[in-house]
Amino acid sequence: MFRIVRLTRLSRTNRLFRLTRAVGLIGKATKHVRTFFNTNGFAYMVYASGTILLLGATVYSIAEIVNFIDSLWWAFVTSTTVGYGDISPVSGIGRLTAIVLMLTGIGMFGALTSTITSFFIISEEEEEPEQNDEIKELNQKISKLLVKIEELELRNKYSQLLQLY
Repeated sequence: MFRIVRLTRLSRTNRLFRLTRAVGLIGKATKHVRTFFNTNGFAYMVYASGTILLLGATVYSIAEIVNFIDSLWWAFVTSTTVGYGDISPVSGIGRLTAIVLMLTGIGMFGALTSTITSFFIISEEEEEPEQNDEIKELNQKISKLLVKIEELELRNKYSQLLQLY
């Protein structure tokens, strides 16, 4: 009877190990997400774009007399440059807001692309520090060899000059 109870304890321990592994994976993922948002100041770009998106939706809502949810939809669609056409500005202020949102959206996607590229380049460099050390060591050896070659060439020229005299 007690042996069965011991087996249930083992299953609890197994669950605890699974939970620990899941927490570890979440911690690693959080670290990668934090690193991603800090790459190239991308977090600031997200905050600025979000603020401009909300301001644009507010301005559109007031200028076109549309409810805020619809104006938020319009601002998001406009900033992603999809532009379904279900809602479109009629007033000059609404159109000016659309221009600002389009430029913001284009800038945001450009920043996103460059951040993804930089993130993977940085991650790749962090994963292979041994190779970087080996490359540095090889470059130092090459520099020393080039100095020795120059010294040998100078000695050779000097000995040729001595033979001429």
